[in-house]
Amino acid sequence: MECLTMDCLVPVACYFTAIALVFGGLYLPERQRDALLPPIMGLLGWSIWQCRHLNNSIPGLGFQFAMTAVITALNSPLVLHAEREPLAVRVRPDGSRDWGVVAAYKRMTNPRMLQLAAATTTRESRSDGSAARRRRRLLSVLRDVSKAAAIVLLRSRFKVLIAAALAGSSPWDFSPSREPLVRRLLRLSGPSPRLRELGVRTFVSLFWIVDTATEVELSHTVLRALLAGVLGLDEPHQWPPMFGSVFDAYTLKRFWGRFWHRLLSPAAGRWGQALAEKGGLTSRWMPPLVRNAFVAFFIFSVSGLAHALIDHMLGRGSPMKQVLFYWSNFAAVSSEVVVSKVWSRNTIGLRRRLGIGPTGGRVEAVIKRVLGFVWVSAFFVWTTPRVIYPRLYQGMMRQMFLTP
Repeated sequence: MECLTMDCLVPVACYFTAIALVFGGLYLPERQRDALLPPIMGLLGWSIWQCRHLNNSIPGLGFQFAMTAVITALNSPLVLHAEREPLAVRVRPDGSRDWGVVAAYKRMTNPRMLQLAAATTTRESRSDGSAARRRRRLLSVLRDVSKAAAIVLLRSRFKVLIAAALAGSSPWDFSPSREPLVRRLLRLSGPSPRLRELGVRTFVSLFWIVDTATEVELSHTVLRALLAGVLGLDEPHQWPPMFGSVFDAYTLKRFWGRFWHRLLSPAAGRWGQALAEKGGLTSRWMPPLVRNAFVAFFIFSVSGLAHALIDHMLGRGSPMKQVLFYWSNFAAVSSEVVVSKVWSRNTIGLRRRLGIGPTGGRVEAVIKRVLGFVWVSAFFVWTTPRVIYPRLYQGMMRQMFLTP
């Protein structure tokens, strides 16, 4: 493995030095903490710049590490100003000092901004050495190890499936001319898509969701096993699953809001809210819909720019298409909201005449979900290849020219 090189250690060292500065800043008076932000952002920026070297050890590690650095950059100012009072060093009755390390750790490791039950945490911390708690931690580690093994097995099997699905494909099958779909179906440009191409396109769209979800959940499971199970810094319930139920993703709004992970959006939402306040979008005369739309657009834009930046650092794909992908999702979610409001408003009278309640009956709920899943699937089959195809095209072209 080529990971133990200076080039590979540089981004890791920069990242953890930035973390150490954030950690130290929690002990400073609030007015002095902003002085740490320039070096923190510089170190995180350099770790993102050098993230490509991490792919020499584990494929995909560079992207995950760089995205972690982006999330840390968004969260660092929020963490430094989460509490006005600095952490204090307390002297215990036995004369030893309590540096408040656990409190600082709790502030720094909650990017999803989860509301944790303080009373439960305190009660469990008092029985830290109890046999019951050790047994719970052991069972948690065993569950996490089993889950991680299952995810690794699923990822390996799914990669076999994607390799079989792409067997016989050439780079031209993923060239820029194959990225559009609607225009080609309408025969406005490019070759008309055939049945096999639609199947590959659908599988590639599914691969993006499964690959990302399993990759993120695997990292989350390993960290939970280490931090909650082995080290005991947290309780297992403080590390809930990263993703919701896929059965809730029958609209794009629910896909991003209920199913997809929330690592970047809470911090981006805070910054969007702050900008909305600065721009006067939170005043009484401004409709809440405008403010909410601005914050949502800001979150999707930050997500697109973060992915574009990392793709540029890794030298893969077409970075600008990442931004367009997230903007198209924002436009589609906004359209869903408008259509839903118009539909509900115009069907109130019809529902009353038919004796249907506001939420509809079971049959209507089933039809709604089925049509919703068809819509979400069709949208991703249409848009996702614009992001994935450039990577496949580049990879196949490199392989073609490097293979003797």
